[in-house]
Amino acid sequence: MDFDESDANWVVGEQAIDRLARKLGAKAIIPAAFHYLPTLIASADWRQRHASLMAISSIAEGCEKYMKAELSRVLDMILPCLNDAHPRVRWAACNAVGQLSTDLAPTIQRNAHERIMHALVPLLETPEPRVQAHAAAALVNFCEAIGSDDEIIEPYLDGILERLLGLLRSPKRYVQEQAVTTIATVADAAAERFVKYYDHIMPLLIGAMQSGEGKEYRILRAKAIECATLIALAVGKETFGKDAMAVMEIMAHIQCTSYFLRRLMLASITDSDDPQASYLITAWGRICRTLGAQFAQFLPNVMPPLLESAKLKPDFAIIDGISL
Repeated sequence: MDFDESDANWVVGEQAIDRLARKLGAKAIIPAAFHYLPTLIASADWRQRHASLMAISSIAEGCEKYMKAELSRVLDMILPCLNDAHPRVRWAACNAVGQLSTDLAPTIQRNAHERIMHALVPLLETPEPRVQAHAAAALVNFCEAIGSDDEIIEPYLDGILERLLGLLRSPKRYVQEQAVTTIATVADAAAERFVKYYDHIMPLLIGAMQSGEGKEYRILRAKAIECATLIALAVGKETFGKDAMAVMEIMAHIQCTSYFLRRLMLASITDSDDPQASYLITAWGRICRTLGAQFAQFLPNVMPPLLESAKLKPDFAIIDGISL
């Protein structure tokens, strides 16, 4: 998962296709690309099917107008690959759906949500953890562009959240982390429609916030904090109020072991790369917005570490316009 492939030939190829598409546009790229893509995507070699999907992902931004005009045709190529026999092809199909959800937003959400959701959501139950996580990541891209049009996502909430709850119990931590991120995005898109799922999800998030003390759990805890507080904003203080104290007590405990409290001599963990600190700062803000005036009673505990964080000097300097 951590292997650096930035110099691999296929990565260079994808980046080159992306640059050419953005610079030359659809008139130059589409005839050449679609001369090869139908043959590649129908190939018996999984590597060619994978390559075709990654090429579609790479040209989407530069060929936005064409892709929107021919959206149905493009999806006819991509969506069947979500059921491909090879997991790497299914991964690439998730990648294509996620990329197009960003590059073709909001057209693709408005015009093709039914086709995409019916094909993508079942992959949250696929046997391969990496495909599960990438399907969940594609849902993030899709939901982020919905904005205030939460009616688009409402018909699919039951199926999405039922499967995401299953991913929260995955033995793979990176799958859990992605599931938490996706739940947060779905909650933000669903707004008050998320209330019916609150009682099922918040206890699991509180459990994730209390996960192991090791450094390897920092991201999971941070994402659980982000998700819980985004849900708080979505459902409002009437629903979140019953768990507000428990969530804030956990946040305060984590805060007291984070780097940015080092100068107050309250921290036993002093690593400067602790990601929890930045997540906590924004999370306190969300809870304040949710609770309103009721948050005032917590200010004596919240403000000192935040003010201390504001005093920290940045870890870089600018010399002659160059950041170091």
